[in-house]
Amino acid sequence: MPLRVRHLLGRAPDCHTRFDEPVVSGLHAQLRWREGRWVLHDLGSVNGTRLGEQQWLHGGRLPLVRGQRFSLGGQVLLELVDDGPPEPFAVREDGVVVEGVGRELYLPMTDGGEAVLLPDAGEDWVLLADEEPASVRDGARVQVGGWSWTLALSTSQQPTMSRTRLRLLADTRLRFEVSEAAVCLVAEVDEQRVVLGTGRWVGLLLALARRRLVGGEVGERGWLAAAVICAALAISEVTLEVLVHRARGALRAQGWDDAVCIIERREPRELRLGVDAVWVDPELPTP
Repeated sequence: MPLRVRHLLGRAPDCHTRFDEPVVSGLHAQLRWREGRWVLHDLGSVNGTRLGEQQWLHGGRLPLVRGQRFSLGGQVLLELVDDGPPEPFAVREDGVVVEGVGRELYLPMTDGGEAVLLPDAGEDWVLLADEEPASVRDGARVQVGGWSWTLALSTSQQPTMSRTRLRLLADTRLRFEVSEAAVCLVAEVDEQRVVLGTGRWVGLLLALARRRLVGGEVGERGWLAAAVICAALAISEVTLEVLVHRARGALRAQGWDDAVCIIERREPRELRLGVDAVWVDPELPTP
């Protein structure tokens, strides 16, 4: 069973994993991810929690490592099979569990596609499916692919951001630096050079940047239909939303207060780059 950051074991309805055995108390024990390791804590259970063959915990706590066994009340035997950090997961109404990897969670849909859950700022996550992106949190119940899913998103790995300096897109120039291997995006702001990275989301921004450089009236410059972008990059509209989210996240993580504006939207389903000051390697061919 996948674990939450604070995972309750017992007979009570509020427990994340429930047991019917009478030796198990209502709130018997918890597993908690703290400072890079799992800690087993007996919650004052009547029959105690036993670590290994001999060590009993009665209201105490001890760290666990992979492969270590413990029991609730001396009868319900459990084992920590993976001591890595908690990942997001979702439980379908029929009991099917889907686990995420690397702070991303993909839920299957009836048409063969997938909905995607990605961490946002603070405790918020964003759900990307056929409709507009929706903000969700740990414990939320969502309808995806004709099924009801309960989300477990408490991974304790939410991205943190530095607020030591406020950066704004209006003061920023974007540079797309090209090599044989990849395109690297660099932001120039306040006489600083900030490397934002590479990846498919940079390819999306590059496509929008090249469109912005074509010219035309200021108010109309740079707009591109979402369907055209998807066809050019050979991606689905859900993947397009994922790349938009990652672009905003990359800027937000480096301190841009208005990172959400890196990509502007208008109806009917058009996007454009939210920065006018753009430099693209002149060796890139113009579409």
